[in-house]
Amino acid sequence: MVAALTPGSHQLVDWTAPDRYPEIFAAAAAAAPDARHILSFGCSTGEECVSLAQYFPKAEIVGAEINVLSLLKAMKKRSDRIRFVYSSDRILRRLGGFDVVFCMAVLRAPKKQQRLGNYPFALFEERALFLESLVRPGGLFVIHNSMYRFSVKRGKFAKVASLLHPGCHQGPNRTALNRYPEIFAAAAAASPDARRILSFGCSTGEECVTLADYFPRAQIVGAEINPVVLLKAMKNRSDRIRFVYASDRILKRLGGFDALFCMAVLRSAGHYPFEIYEERALFLETLVRPGGLLVIHNSPYRFGDAARKHSYETIPVDASRDIGSFLPDGVTEVEPDGSIFRKLST
Repeated sequence: MVAALTPGSHQLVDWTAPDRYPEIFAAAAAAAPDARHILSFGCSTGEECVSLAQYFPKAEIVGAEINVLSLLKAMKKRSDRIRFVYSSDRILRRLGGFDVVFCMAVLRAPKKQQRLGNYPFALFEERALFLESLVRPGGLFVIHNSMYRFSVKRGKFAKVASLLHPGCHQGPNRTALNRYPEIFAAAAAASPDARRILSFGCSTGEECVTLADYFPRAQIVGAEINPVVLLKAMKNRSDRIRFVYASDRILKRLGGFDALFCMAVLRSAGHYPFEIYEERALFLETLVRPGGLLVIHNSPYRFGDAARKHSYETIPVDASRDIGSFLPDGVTEVEPDGSIFRKLST
């Protein structure tokens, strides 16, 4: 077998299929929608490259394969946006600076050999650290179905995505179905004809599923900044529920929501300055159409204390909280000023 005898080979089986990892591809595309330069490392016979070209319609896809027989088969899938190269370090360094590098089920041994120690960590580490050198700053490095964790030994990448990802607010991603029934019911009664709803910081998507029940005519968009959590949320997709990466650019493009829910998001287990709360709250209000609802609940500050650019009507609702409400100094405790706010037209 050429796959077994080619120096530098990792996995020995070149099995692949179109759209083999849809959740990962979709989450990566949401996190890097403007990617132009993508590498599929260990592309086998090229099906992954064809799939990536669909998920990243603006990108040039480079497939790299070390098995010559597989590379010859992959060449049949070349197009104006897909090219294939022999997977040597010299060639890949010359092409480096990728917006996204995919390494899917490559850095591993066959299952029967994994327990025998036939794929040592040192081999994984050497390749993983080489591949990270090919990713530009701000780019994505996607390693899946490998025997070891990239977090064990990494260079320039954050250690814990959920805690260190730029833009994260709350650390834990606890959620549940119908977690805030009083608020959801009151919002549905105040906006029964809502057609477009955003769940900001949707975690693994249970809130989106719940909102689809309370707003039966609406399209629900779940936005999450933690890519690991976003992958889990993707499993809750339906014809009425979609998920996107929670970047300001993406959300601005989707703006004009009839209702926006921000539930237990603008907070932190440690110190959470009012300035961070205010910046996000004022951004979120720009995404709500006149007459729409902005729902902020279980945050340590009051929306009324932010420098709001619009007037609002507070919709009364009696809902429990698990956090106090404070003035902008973060010390003086005060009564909450509500959770559901209707943006007035003037």
